[in-house]
Amino acid sequence: MHRILLTLLLLVFLCLNLKAQSFECSRTSYAISEVDNSFNRVYIGSGFLVHEPISILPIELDALAFQRSTGLVIGIGRQDKRLYFIDSNGILSAPQDIPLDPGRNYLAGEMNRQGIYYLMSSQDSVTQQLLAIDLNTMSIEEYAIPAGHFFTDIAITPHENMLYGYNLLDNRIVRMTLTATNFFALNPVEAKDDFQALYTDALDRLWGLGNIENNVASGLFQINKNNGAYSYYVTGPENYLSDVTACPFGVIIEQRNNPVIALPCTEIQSKIYIGNGGNMLSAANLEMDMPNGFDITDIQSNPFNVDDNSTNSTLRFEDMVLPRKVDSILFTFEAGDILGGDYLYQGTLSNLPDNIGTSLLTDNRNTRILDDPNLVTINTFAEDSIFEERFICLGETLVLDPSIYTSTGQWKNGPNQLKYEVDASGVYIFEAISDCFSFVIRYNVVVASCPFTIAVDHSIRPNETLPCSEVVFEYIFINDSGVPQPDLQFFDTIPEGFSILDVIKNPFENSWNEALAPEILHLEGFDLINDFDTLQVLVEVGDIDPALLGNRARLTGLPPEIGAFRESDDPDTQLIDSTFILIKGTVSDSSIITIPLCEGEALVLNGTPYGEDFLWFNGSVDSSVVVGEKGLYELIVFSGCEESYVFFDVVDALDIDVTMDSVLYQLFLSDSLFLEPLILNEGDSLNFSWNDPQDTTLYSPQNLQTWARPLRDITYQINVNNEECQDSFQFGVIVDNTRRVYVGNAFSPNGDGANDMLYLQTPEWVQVIYFEVYDRWGNRVFRIDNPKENNPEDGWNGKFKSKSLNPGAYIWNARITFLDGLTENLSGTVLLMR
Repeated sequence: MHRILLTLLLLVFLCLNLKAQSFECSRTSYAISEVDNSFNRVYIGSGFLVHEPISILPIELDALAFQRSTGLVIGIGRQDKRLYFIDSNGILSAPQDIPLDPGRNYLAGEMNRQGIYYLMSSQDSVTQQLLAIDLNTMSIEEYAIPAGHFFTDIAITPHENMLYGYNLLDNRIVRMTLTATNFFALNPVEAKDDFQALYTDALDRLWGLGNIENNVASGLFQINKNNGAYSYYVTGPENYLSDVTACPFGVIIEQRNNPVIALPCTEIQSKIYIGNGGNMLSAANLEMDMPNGFDITDIQSNPFNVDDNSTNSTLRFEDMVLPRKVDSILFTFEAGDILGGDYLYQGTLSNLPDNIGTSLLTDNRNTRILDDPNLVTINTFAEDSIFEERFICLGETLVLDPSIYTSTGQWKNGPNQLKYEVDASGVYIFEAISDCFSFVIRYNVVVASCPFTIAVDHSIRPNETLPCSEVVFEYIFINDSGVPQPDLQFFDTIPEGFSILDVIKNPFENSWNEALAPEILHLEGFDLINDFDTLQVLVEVGDIDPALLGNRARLTGLPPEIGAFRESDDPDTQLIDSTFILIKGTVSDSSIITIPLCEGEALVLNGTPYGEDFLWFNGSVDSSVVVGEKGLYELIVFSGCEESYVFFDVVDALDIDVTMDSVLYQLFLSDSLFLEPLILNEGDSLNFSWNDPQDTTLYSPQNLQTWARPLRDITYQINVNNEECQDSFQFGVIVDNTRRVYVGNAFSPNGDGANDMLYLQTPEWVQVIYFEVYDRWGNRVFRIDNPKENNPEDGWNGKFKSKSLNPGAYIWNARITFLDGLTENLSGTVLLMR
């Protein structure tokens, strides 16, 4: 009787929804946005993923599925666990009661062609079950899902009746049978990508919706059902979806040509894929007119039991029978002696049911645009030869692929196939030939070592000096390209105030150009043959002011394919950059340097930036002296060209001081301590840093005031400075790790509202794995997994199998994990009183 009433209720509901607008069974999917609970049409538009809002749903729904019999979308209310239907206008039906457990969360749904609703159910947010609900009888079958699986969405392929789920615990697609008895995990999804939903289409393809590249955009993923490999199909604006569904019961027709680029008078093969995910269809018609100059030459495969009325210029099949499967038509056509250009053509599959569209256009499978025509590019060229330059590194290979020009022809002294893999320098010739057209492609391949085929290292020795001194500019020419590099030019304009005195070493004979100014170095018309060659030049530093000066030379005349020039590099740095020299000394013969002195500290006065041969105020000839008081301190220094006086004016610095209200604190495990340092600062700036030896015990170490929650005894330090002076303060925290877990030693479950439940109580942060109670004979009378602490509702009410137990002593046992990671078994006795 119960089943009869439920069936009558469903029939009444379907009658009330006759006016609901059904969805067309197309390649569009429908999703609910997690952000605003909007119901969206998701489709590919001009190569991009479009999320088009239809309506704002008044309630939150999960477990969306597409019902083939009504053409409506089904969903389960997230709060009330009732059945809702959504029509194509985004309008919800009145809710219908179905026999679902209100204590469970129904995350994902799917409908197979028999009309059975498969639903993922989560009772405790950890374990799951797979439910099969017959919407005609409302009977439910339940299948267990093994531990280690938590599916956020599922999808069923229309032909093989295989179920696919996205396992959130290890980021994998899992293939399983509909009875959930056989699980096979596929390759993992990369961490940068976020799969939010799955669905399938009439061609038995598996698709995923989500976000890509760490949420920079939304993405539609095409997924390999055999191994889980996936690729971005199209992308769109970032979006977050709570659920998605699509109709796999329609018809999809796609076409692909091979090749897509050809010469005139070339034969081309074309394949038309037709997938029918619904009932078998009959009397369908397919017609396709070929462009002018193209003739159909052969129909090689035609599995659809049709009347073939094709001609040379038109592909025409009538009264086609489309079974529920995926199959294809294969035919060939020839391009005549026609002009070069892009040729478009498209077929129409007609006489189809209204719910899948009365007619469908063939879609070009080579593009990411829906329902676009097929394209054949015919190439003709005014010249009889095409030249291509290629460069590869030693040890690498290069694939020469003339398919961007043609698919027919042959290599001269090369392989028979179209692509040619090479690893040596040379000219490789491909002769493109058809019955009425031909031309030649010449690939000039240069092979050299990488990454630096040619380089110039530039050093200055010494790289710190005084005015009126001499240094050596050294250039090391590196040629590891594997071939000589002839007729090169080398230029260097050395810094102003420098002049070239002599060439110490020049391995390139007759290349030096002496006609230029003394600050310009120029080699011309020389060859790099050896792996390494060194040029050394003696340079004089003039009477110039102190400075850090950069210098960079340039080598030119290299082949364009490896870069026509190189700039010199400082080999002593990680970057490819200029070579620098520091000129020390003083700007004038008398300089005053102001230096701040922090209270209680000593100060080192350093004379090395200003010259050599030092004489200090106290008679010291060392490069530095230490002072502890403010004042004016004199230094006589030889600064390269002459003696100079440097006066160090030591003044009081802007002081800073930091302290806390105690040097030792005490707290319990799980408690927090508010840190509020007191800072006295005479400066305008403040920099600080916390030292946390345990790394993660400070809540926000980027803030001056913060919270600490250490797991064991610890010593913290805060460091402060105002860019002149600095200070620090250390303090300790002692952690009392007493496990503060309490269970009453007596309780009276008599329903008077006082002390009716036995449960765990604690001020600590804990994770309770289980709490259980045994009688005096060792029989377990109560157990709960993952209860909440301090929650009477997760405790024991003194009953076993709904019967009140006798007064007496009982034993409780709990397994608990504490904040510091320690897991302990705790137990005790309790007296049950009535």
